[in-house]
Amino acid sequence: PPLGLTNYSLPTALNSIAGSYDWVFYFNATSDAWIFYNPSMPQFSALKTLEASRGYFIQMTTDATWSRS
Repeated sequence: PPLGLTNYSLPTALNSIAGSYDWVFYFNATSDAWIFYNPSMPQFSALKTLEASRGYFIQMTTDATWSRS
């Protein structure tokens, strides 16, 4: 699998940087809309999984290094 992940669901795919980010954004060009994930408000987050070949903006709150979970 791309990136070597076995689980692309959020927040699992970002476990290695848990506590170091507060938003993940993806821009859907088809619908011209930003889709987000916020670990503090997962019930309101439309972004549920990461997908290969898409670009994501991760708003970091502290320095951290992502690694495969």
